[in-house]
Amino acid sequence: MITLQAFIRAFLARRSFNNQVQSEFDQLFGSNSDSAVKKTSIDCFRLFDIAQRLVFIVRRELLSRRLVKVGHDGYVDNSCRIPSGSAFSLFDSTQNDGKNATVTIWQQLESLCKHIVMSLFSEDPNTSYIGIIVLKPEMTAIWTRQITHITTIACTFLRHLKPELANHHGSVATFLNVLVCFTSTSSWKVLKTAEYERYRHSLEQICHKVTNQLVHSGLYHCMNDLLLRGLTRTKPSLKKTSITAIITVSTRPMQCSSYADQHVQSFVLHIFSVPALIWHLNHISPEAVQIFYREPILKRIIELLAADDHSRVVFATLEGNYTLCLMANLVHLAFTSLKFIRPHVIDFVVSCLPLRESFQSNLTIFFVVVQCVLKKMLDSCQKYVLSKQSSISHWHPVLGWFSQNVDQKYCSFVYSSDYHC
Repeated sequence: MITLQAFIRAFLARRSFNNQVQSEFDQLFGSNSDSAVKKTSIDCFRLFDIAQRLVFIVRRELLSRRLVKVGHDGYVDNSCRIPSGSAFSLFDSTQNDGKNATVTIWQQLESLCKHIVMSLFSEDPNTSYIGIIVLKPEMTAIWTRQITHITTIACTFLRHLKPELANHHGSVATFLNVLVCFTSTSSWKVLKTAEYERYRHSLEQICHKVTNQLVHSGLYHCMNDLLLRGLTRTKPSLKKTSITAIITVSTRPMQCSSYADQHVQSFVLHIFSVPALIWHLNHISPEAVQIFYREPILKRIIELLAADDHSRVVFATLEGNYTLCLMANLVHLAFTSLKFIRPHVIDFVVSCLPLRESFQSNLTIFFVVVQCVLKKMLDSCQKYVLSKQSSISHWHPVLGWFSQNVDQKYCSFVYSSDYHC
């Protein structure tokens, strides 16, 4: 009887807490989920307080429904694979505020995220979400923890949202904006004023910590799932702004770590191996391709794959199907970015000094190394090619009879590309 009473009291306490947060949320943002966009002058401490409690409710719901796992550091872990056919039940669950109006938990979080992002464009610290650190530096630790929770939860929602559905496009864009805004200080207007410029370095360090935690929590798995669902289709469903945001967020861990091998390898495995990535970027979001031209991404990818230890791990993980996709993206990017990689070639050739005397041009040496990397990829794919049909073979649209299963999304995209060509 005591145990039963404890369960009932706990349930009533949780419902009372949820109703209280719901009421305060409606007072602050309005019952309409889009009203947060219209209000731009909410006090930053009120915003922080409601975010703290809403994040608590969302994390509790995610855990109670066993939709996520929590790591030893207390943050949501997004690196585990989503079971096939699983539905994100939070998108269907509602909370009743007692006024015949219902709003889902993810809509509340989306509304909160919209206002947090918009507040970053305010130069007044009292109405900017960043103003909490500027006005009360002693709250830096708890603020950092809150924004890390928000960004990791945003990744969770992105893994379950479906970009092929029109009513999910806005949500995908909102949660991607959160990741873009809190992995860099470039959009924080408060720091552009002379009075608060001195906080920039410390806040950039916070962004680096948030970025590293996102990587640890499965950022690249999330971006990979989103790209595969949105691009490997007859008609891509990801919009220009979303693709640009995905590439921007995916490259920031490499930038923060000065292109460390670990992050470059994760980028290769989860982003650069997406079928026809460069082709899609050229046709849908040319601005995203410019990121590859501005940064030494191609150079670092080739250096990584030229090392036997790293190439063995990459090829073993991607196997035959996606190693071929990686090779196609590498060739496509190298071909289209020829005029942009010339400034980086001399730095790259420093690591290839034994070859310098054999060739007259640094650019020639560069492409000789690329050729060696491509040969490695073809040798890796050759292991899965069969000479004839058998009980264990599958037809591959490019390589013929193959010893591995061929992803149907992969096949449909290849056929669709051939049709458009």
